[in-house]
Amino acid sequence: MPHVTTDDGIKLYYEEVGSGIPIVWVHEFAGDLRSYETQMRYFGQRYRCIVYNARGYPPSDVPNDGESYSQERARDDIRAVLDALKIDKAHIVDCRWAASQLCISALPTRTALARW
Repeated sequence: MPHVTTDDGIKLYYEEVGSGIPIVWVHEFAGDLRSYETQMRYFGQRYRCIVYNARGYPPSDVPNDGESYSQERARDDIRAVLDALKIDKAHIVDCRWAASQLCISALPTRTALARW
């Protein structure tokens, strides 16, 4: 199973399909990476699509410490995915509005677009 490791040692499970301009899909609180299965199949025909399970959603690690969860941490996890997969700039598709906004403000040269 492919994983990326965050700066605080959490392993995030991810899946990838396609090639070309990267799109990173970030699931909502009540879902997981399966929420984007249809979109991955469709957009993966023309783009490099990456989806991952956020911390707390197996098979990603599930930290017990409540301080391991925050919008800033979600932003840093998006950055960890970009870094590990050597993605300089990506479209971010995110149902988690605050995380995408933090990502845009912290990584303005690495995020081409964010939708929620």
